[in-house]
Amino acid sequence: MSDKGPIIFLALFALAGIVFLAGCDTVVNSSVVKTRGIFTTVAAEGQDSDMAASDLVSSTNFGAGQVPEAVVVGYGFPDGSPQPFELQVVETAGETSVFTSNGNVYAGKVALIDLPIRDTGKYQARLLINDYVQDAWDFTVTRDATSTNLTAAPAPASPPVMADTKTDFEVVVSPWGGGDIFSDYDAALSQALTAALTEARKGSRDLFAEVTPGHVIIRFDMDEKGQVSSPEIIGNTLDDALGQFFLRVLQNGSPYKPWSDATKTVYGDHPRTMKVTFYID
Repeated sequence: MSDKGPIIFLALFALAGIVFLAGCDTVVNSSVVKTRGIFTTVAAEGQDSDMAASDLVSSTNFGAGQVPEAVVVGYGFPDGSPQPFELQVVETAGETSVFTSNGNVYAGKVALIDLPIRDTGKYQARLLINDYVQDAWDFTVTRDATSTNLTAAPAPASPPVMADTKTDFEVVVSPWGGGDIFSDYDAALSQALTAALTEARKGSRDLFAEVTPGHVIIRFDMDEKGQVSSPEIIGNTLDDALGQFFLRVLQNGSPYKPWSDATKTVYGDHPRTMKVTFYID
């Protein structure tokens, strides 16, 4: 082989490496499509882990009424076991953490995580695996003047006080991976939790004496009989005491209403992985 042979081989090898890395991000109709990493899209009904990342339109700007949804893709192990990850969202202006969540993603699947951000600003979503940042994605949220602010601190002169009415908080129940088979059931469960929260708060007034806006996200499993199991706090911008309070409200109400026969005919009788978000405004 001539002296040029190794040089040509190394050049081709380096070029192949560049092509491989660039293949993680492609652009289709001005939308970035990632095959590995993290990006954001507008949350919508019907999006679940069986969707291909190429079917999800990436977005870097979210207006009033639009919920940013993080998409993690390209991870998971060939033996079928999931890849654990941590998602962090920071406000880029001051590196202020506004959201943290832990999840799992399977090979060939996507993981979808709604980002409960109600404050106008510029943000960065960071994907961490084994405590190392694997990828990041910048996006902007623009809210109108009437939007509820979950991340801003209260004005020093008048810290927000939790009033004794149920209009100061919101309970949102949703499936972990999307879908609308249980939309009516989840709406009823949200109402049941709201009523339970109103009653439980009467005996825990000290917890709500002075609280800044925030939220607690709990992931759990539910079986066909309405029994809750394996509840876990995966996001908390409040304090530990309030996190445990909301966790008890969820557990104390179990079992909830059983699934209907029609629902079980469509879905089956295997447990659902769900999440509930308790917002304090």
